[in-house]
Amino acid sequence: MHPVVIIGAGPVGLRCAEEILAQSDSIKVIVLGKEPWQPYNRVRLTGFLGHDYNLEEIELSDMTAHGERFQLKSGVEVLSIDRDKHYAETSDGDIQHYSKLILAVGSHAFISEIEGVEQNGVYTFRDLQDAIALQARQTSSRHVVVIGGGLLGLEAARAMRVYGTNVTVIEHSNHLMYQQLDAEAGHLLQQHMEAMNIMVH
Repeated sequence: MHPVVIIGAGPVGLRCAEEILAQSDSIKVIVLGKEPWQPYNRVRLTGFLGHDYNLEEIELSDMTAHGERFQLKSGVEVLSIDRDKHYAETSDGDIQHYSKLILAVGSHAFISEIEGVEQNGVYTFRDLQDAIALQARQTSSRHVVVIGGGLLGLEAARAMRVYGTNVTVIEHSNHLMYQQLDAEAGHLLQQHMEAMNIMVH
């Protein structure tokens, strides 16, 4: 019997693998991860960027206790899926057959269509590679502009203040965290951010 294959090595993919392995001792699970890292907790990325956590502290639980029933392939991108023949073709030239296929690929960073957004010095903040790239700029950047006053944008702004960098947040709505907060709460949050020397427009 072919294994269950999960595309995506994030928290959802790993939790899904744990639940499946707990159901039967005969099931095998293979997780295909596009990123080259050990699976990590994306929720802690801002803490990693702000030096609250090191790399080991954001890694997800070790799955080696499941022995040969669990396999993780990191740094592998799925190029195509053949649903009729039940296999996925990967970037390392492998053909991975499956009994069941689960897509746990997560989301992508939304990039606004702003002139110049493709230039050097413009970053997204979605994965560990983004966080490492931003960390490399923390000590040399004198002023960072964060586009987006949602939760992730505000956490990134706070993290980039670690070395005293000037930070400005630009939010197109009338107040911060527009989808979660009303106007009064949003303005109170702005006052809090500005007390941390983060400017808000």
